Amino acid sequence: MVLAGLWEKRTFRRGREQGREETQRLWEAWLKRRQQAEDRGETFTEPPPRAETTENA
Repeated sequence: MVLAGLWEKRTFRRGREQGREETQRLWEAWLKRRQQAEDRGETFTEPPPRAETTENA
């Protein structure tokens, strides 16, 4: 039981960390596209990443 609990906590932490990394990648890519559009003088209408999107990514 104790080992199962430790394993579960470790797995949960790892999953949460991976989710944060993916969210960071999504935001960085979005910000890069926004900046590129701005540099070209274009209107950028793409919505930013949302929590619902990143949770299921």
